[in-house]
Amino acid sequence: MKMHNWCAAFPGRDALTKELDPSFYNMYPSVKKLFAQASQYFQTDLVKICYSGKIAVKWQTVCLVTHCLSIYQITAEQYGPPRCAVGYSQGEFTACLACGAASFIPMLHLIFHLEQILQSQPAADECMYRIIGLDTAILEECCKQIDPTGRQLCISSYISKDQNIMSGKKDMTEHAAAIAKQKGARWALNLHSPRAYHSPLCDAAASQAIKYFSATPFQKAILPVYSCIDGNSSQNGTDIRKKLASQINHPIQWKKITEKLTHSGVFHLIECGPGCTVSANTRIADERIQCKWIGSINDL
Repeated sequence: MKMHNWCAAFPGRDALTKELDPSFYNMYPSVKKLFAQASQYFQTDLVKICYSGKIAVKWQTVCLVTHCLSIYQITAEQYGPPRCAVGYSQGEFTACLACGAASFIPMLHLIFHLEQILQSQPAADECMYRIIGLDTAILEECCKQIDPTGRQLCISSYISKDQNIMSGKKDMTEHAAAIAKQKGARWALNLHSPRAYHSPLCDAAASQAIKYFSATPFQKAILPVYSCIDGNSSQNGTDIRKKLASQINHPIQWKKITEKLTHSGVFHLIECGPGCTVSANTRIADERIQCKWIGSINDL
């Protein structure tokens, strides 16, 4: 079945709360080849790591990107090529690969070292909260009330007009979540994140990562990649790399991405990977976008 004018979407780290389904690997030689390339490069059996249960932290993003890219390749064969690609958080690395903005092994090299940098940073007193049912402007006021500088507490993911995610120091974030509830938020959900991702608290990690991004070749993409930084699409390799590096310590603008998609006439999204987090966030942002998620061959 061919589909026209669809967007390929890829999940971030939170998708790893779901186990990675091995059915694509078991059925398709092209997927086996992709994993063989990655395993050979790292001199490690990534198939065993990916599909035998809990994945060690240092391999999580490498496994997720390889798994999701393999699903995408089969999906694109079945449905035809997409018009563009997006990725939520780490999913944007997969989107870049799907659109040909970078090559597979150099990108895995970058991802592996970026994960090492993020995990080496102390973050025992950081957390993230999802705030549901409160206008974005009011939530921003809650954050500024606790931390006027925005350096230790901020909105780290703008999902919709009344659903967003905060990142920050634990005591500040919990305080802001309590104020948000007082101001009318329906829920304030602790995401139990080990770090305050996509916030200034990741500045040191972003600085350390610059040398790895600079050493990774990016080229003109064959399809537009939508950036989490500003919601805009690009096919320019230098532009894509710069924005990808910036998302480490800057908020995700998912609402803007959905606005840009619908403005360009894209109303179908296929999420390639475990779970349906990207699809859920997309439908929260704009219910006009029809979403489908593919995590196993049965979903095809």
